[in-house]
Amino acid sequence: MLIYIPIFIFFGFFCTLLPGDALADEVHLKNGDHITGELISKENGTVSVRTTYAGIILIKWNEVAHIATDQPVEVYLKNETLAEVSEINAGPAKEDGEKAAAIPASEVQYLNPPPYITGKGILWSGRLDAGYWANDGNYNKKRFNFDGQLGARSKKKRYTLSGGYLFVEDEGVETESKSKGAAKIDHFFNTKWYGTAQIKLKKDRFKDINLRTIVGGGPGHQFWESRNLNLSVESGFDYVMVDYVEDPNQKYPAFRFALDFDKFLIENRLQAFHNHQFNSNLEDVEDLLFSSQSGFRIPVMTNLTTTIEIDYDWDNQPADHKNRGDTTYKFSVGYSW
Repeated sequence: MLIYIPIFIFFGFFCTLLPGDALADEVHLKNGDHITGELISKENGTVSVRTTYAGIILIKWNEVAHIATDQPVEVYLKNETLAEVSEINAGPAKEDGEKAAAIPASEVQYLNPPPYITGKGILWSGRLDAGYWANDGNYNKKRFNFDGQLGARSKKKRYTLSGGYLFVEDEGVETESKSKGAAKIDHFFNTKWYGTAQIKLKKDRFKDINLRTIVGGGPGHQFWESRNLNLSVESGFDYVMVDYVEDPNQKYPAFRFALDFDKFLIENRLQAFHNHQFNSNLEDVEDLLFSSQSGFRIPVMTNLTTTIEIDYDWDNQPADHKNRGDTTYKFSVGYSW
């Protein structure tokens, strides 16, 4: 009999090494549905859950009845405090003996908040895009374009640097050459409202622009800010200075309106983006400037993307003998982080 005791002990120890059912987070919806997976985050009215059967599922926060997690998750509340909880309820918090019930969903602003939200760190982001096209033979043409952006986001500040360059050569003759750059800083008063200051530079000698400088700022409103969806609008006043190659230089105050938008139409597969800026000369209502960038980014693999983009510039009072509208089509490959 004693011979079998070590065998049973060994068998019991071996069983503890066998994989069992993995613990998982549970999201119960108000309609009675139940989703099991890994709770990723909650922001902008949507909670993300990674499942083994359908990838990442996005759920409207107001449809959630109860959340239970196998490990405590970090929660950022609307009163800007942090807590670690394992349960969240749609209803109000109640006392159950000496133990407080789950945190109410109405008080939750973020689940697993990014470091910049809590003030513990900075979120860095950026992208570099470049495209080259050439044709030799009966028809000789070369084209190169480059665009880049670097961003840093803390709890109260957002810094953005951007720039671009386009060069076109047709039959050995340069037909297009323009460059641009911008620096911008946003100061957030709360999660939605912020004040902005910026400077934008542009050179386009084929439109007689040796250098156009726009300096200004004003209030902005951040409707959404996340990896999947971003939307902000800004207004304010700028001062525009244009150094023309041949025409007389210009200086004037202007009203400004800007919009910046991007959204993943298909998670991690297709992103649409659009941004524009409008300036109206306060001394001449017919003197208008408008610029926009619109297109799609398609992730190819980790951090690598292809971009299809249309840039449009409008100057209602351009230099002599220059067109008011200018459209540029771009196809490029880039790296983003």
